Amino acid sequence: MKKYLRKEEMLEYIRSNRTCSAEEISKQLNISISTVHRDLDILQREGEIVKAYGAISVIQEKDMFRTRIIKNENLKKRVAKKAIEFIKNGECIFIDNSTTSYHLAEQICLTNFKRLLIVSDSGSISNFFFK
Repeated sequence: MKKYLRKEEMLEYIRSNRTCSAEEISKQLNISISTVHRDLDILQREGEIVKAYGAISVIQEKDMFRTRIIKNENLKKRVAKKAIEFIKNGECIFIDNSTTSYHLAEQICLTNFKRLLIVSDSGSISNFFFK
């Protein structure tokens, strides 16, 4: 079985069971325990799962967003600071639900805009403006 397909099957199994062990995955998917451990290490590095002693679980959406916020954080902040230069008072802007946009919202709060209409489909981003 191809590695990417195997990892997808593992993720699906973990999601459907909420939590499981490496031994369960090995038996269920008919994969050697050493292969399971290698793939689980990769999935953990990719931020897809959390491994604890004897248990594996999938990172929930909210936790994944937090993990993505800090991934390449310096680059995202630089992009956000550059984007601020293009925003003018009196404009209406839409901010999507991406982690780079999260940093943009943070920068907008640090800037002295007098009038700015912000539309967003993100609760996390909207929270910046209701504090």
